[in-house]
Amino acid sequence: MKKIVDNKGQTLTVTNLKAAIEQAKTFAGYDRYNGSPILPPFVLERQAYWQDILEKLQVLQAGKK
Repeated sequence: MKKIVDNKGQTLTVTNLKAAIEQAKTFAGYDRYNGSPILPPFVLERQAYWQDILEKLQVLQAGKK
């Protein structure tokens, strides 16, 4: 198992890297506001959080090969 640290300082354990990357891609791109030019701060924060997670997972994946 691998571990990453999120942008809030919490350690996350990755048990299935492929599934974690797919989940992070889904959440990083999730837009329940249908492209509204004005997004609530929480939505922007969540997108940034999942983008950060995705990038860290991809680094793990690149290191695996």
